[in-house]
Amino acid sequence: MSSKDFEEEGERKGKRVGWWDWKPAKIALEMLFNAGILMVAYRKNFQRYYDMTENVLPSDIDTTEPTEEERRRFFLKRAIDALGVANQVDMAGYYYEWSTRASLRGKGLEVAVKELLHDDVLGEVTVEGDPEPNYMLTKDFDIAEKVARGDMECFNNITFLSPFDNLLWSRMRLKTLFNFATKLEAYLPRDKREFGYYAMNVLYRNRIIGRFDPKLHRDSEVLEIKSLRFEDHFRSDSVFEEELSQAFRSFMEFNNAKHITFGKIVPRSLRIDTSYC
Repeated sequence: MSSKDFEEEGERKGKRVGWWDWKPAKIALEMLFNAGILMVAYRKNFQRYYDMTENVLPSDIDTTEPTEEERRRFFLKRAIDALGVANQVDMAGYYYEWSTRASLRGKGLEVAVKELLHDDVLGEVTVEGDPEPNYMLTKDFDIAEKVARGDMECFNNITFLSPFDNLLWSRMRLKTLFNFATKLEAYLPRDKREFGYYAMNVLYRNRIIGRFDPKLHRDSEVLEIKSLRFEDHFRSDSVFEEELSQAFRSFMEFNNAKHITFGKIVPRSLRIDTSYC
């Protein structure tokens, strides 16, 4: 069942202000979900459908309560796996402490890192521009060595990053690695936005070089690129323009659109192949 299956009574029936102004039934469902009594069986669009945990969780799942040390080790490995390369500040900031019930800061973090290094799960690496020791999962060393040799065939030259991509979560880390500042403007009033409602960042090889604001018109199957802006230091060339055209075509197809249009806020000198539009 979803929250809409529960009727609401009283003066505030149907009157909601903002995303988090939930009706009592939704609050109760989320509390039961957070307590593990309910789970989400499936979603329809953005609507959660809840069921009793025993009806959703496979019976062979081990539900034994982990120790704090086991939780710390588990979430630390998850954080580094998501970040790829991280120092201890990055690791400590990846999760909210209330969500893990394990301290990923201070002495506990130092001990856990030493144990993972000893067990050859982690390896220490140096990141140019960062004076702190950084760490990687040893399973990722092969990828790092390919990058160091300049073998980039396993990567796309251009990648579009959602504003919610975990590469962008830490502003300090983003500044250190890419000298770039991202902005999430979806929650700002329209007249306060500089880059757009859902500005996506453009990763070109090993640099974030700009951002664009897309809008999908599902009824007409049109992907509109409302704006496209590059960082001041970036200079386009024919190779980049060809790869960017291919990236936009792939992005259009991924979103099940059949046409793509570009707005007025696009560099005039940029030549994008729109023959597929």
